Amino acid sequence: MKTPLTKRLFQRAIEKINIRPQLHSVRMLKGMKVKLVAVAKNESPYLAEWVYHHLYFGFAQIEIHFNHCSDNTVQLLRTLGHPSVSVINADAAFDRAVDSPQVNIYRKAFDTAWHEGYTHIMFLDIDEFWLPTNLQDSISKWVGSHKKSDVLCFNWLNKTNEGSPYSSLLSEPSLGFEAAEQIKSVYKTAVKPVTMNPHNVIDSALRYSRDNGEEFKPINTHYSRTTAIELPLLPDRAVVIHRKYRSEREYLALLGRGRPIGSANRKSIFKDNRDGYINEKPKFHYRFNEVAFSNYQNYMHSCMSNAGTQKEISLGREFVEQRYKDVIALIANAPVSEKQTLNRLLKNVKDPLALQAWRQFKTRYTIN
Repeated sequence: MKTPLTKRLFQRAIEKINIRPQLHSVRMLKGMKVKLVAVAKNESPYLAEWVYHHLYFGFAQIEIHFNHCSDNTVQLLRTLGHPSVSVINADAAFDRAVDSPQVNIYRKAFDTAWHEGYTHIMFLDIDEFWLPTNLQDSISKWVGSHKKSDVLCFNWLNKTNEGSPYSSLLSEPSLGFEAAEQIKSVYKTAVKPVTMNPHNVIDSALRYSRDNGEEFKPINTHYSRTTAIELPLLPDRAVVIHRKYRSEREYLALLGRGRPIGSANRKSIFKDNRDGYINEKPKFHYRFNEVAFSNYQNYMHSCMSNAGTQKEISLGREFVEQRYKDVIALIANAPVSEKQTLNRLLKNVKDPLALQAWRQFKTRYTIN
């Protein structure tokens, strides 16, 4: 039996000669274990659904790094009490970061996941949900079917049937969506992420593939985009559902959060990586298998019915409602330098208070 000292020496020897890929192949023979890591700030109304959704699809461990939350995120997470969910306070990591604290956390998570014995790791935001279109296959089955891929990439589908405030991801058996070029990836834990962003690791020596096994061909230098998924959507694919919009009130509340990057790089007081609310163009639709949908719904209902969790979700929604009101005031009183940003962010928005605030902004600066 190795002592703690000999274990550390053994691990250092592995790092020096880089035999992780060979050891990883042996590790996979024992079965696939996928760890999911997220960075979260003020996400209390949404965290429980996100966690239970990914447990349903077989993620072995979920690790949530929360930072500088002004809502009841911590209280909500305490109500989950699931052995496969761990929570880390990331305030210090964000305070000392000079570039992207999110990516710094991801880089360290690779090494941690490797030493913990996981075969793969994935990073998602709380508005992103990994989903097999048959609503049955586990993430372990997917990575097991693509053993040669160091990086397995899944296209975004932006959910568009978002009319009801605080609706669940699959509130109905039909998904309305926009096919998007962005991707999120699952990585072997043997990967060394020298250059990476929230969407992908960039390394010409790695083997990349798309969810269906086709070669991943990036269309930008960040490896964060590829051609959108082929339509019609078939029940043998896996995607990442991006809740880019949610309801109008939630969308507007989101705009006041700023972007999760170093403050030195911020150019707007608003979350400016949006191009407006859902447009009027016809949307694509995909209908799930009824039995699979019913099984998923029953599981989610059972998990989400905890009284303590429901209480914290309701309180979290109150925080969102207050952020919505704050954003309305922020729009009306924003500096003139935000004109172009607001013009883009408020495209297709019909919320009466938001439109009134936008008119007040333009009146203040005599803008037509």
